[in-house]
Amino acid sequence: MVRRDRQADALREIHGWLRPGGLLAGTMGAGDSPEEHDPDFFGAPMAWSHFDAETNRRLLLEAGFELEQAEEIADEGETPLWVIARVP
Repeated sequence: MVRRDRQADALREIHGWLRPGGLLAGTMGAGDSPEEHDPDFFGAPMAWSHFDAETNRRLLLEAGFELEQAEEIADEGETPLWVIARVP
């Protein structure tokens, strides 16, 4: 889990790993969740920490990414933010 207070730094770091035109593809949170734990998530402990979709979009832009896609798409009861972001 990347704590929320470190997520902006992590996105800037990832941006720095990619060459111009490079893509970041993944899922981010779409709802505000400061910290959530499940001691038995498919047999292993798991923790989450994420911001709402608008904050995550803003963090990506502030890290220097251009958003190709950043949509909330329902998936089996969850609604994550599906992201494709490009380094200009």
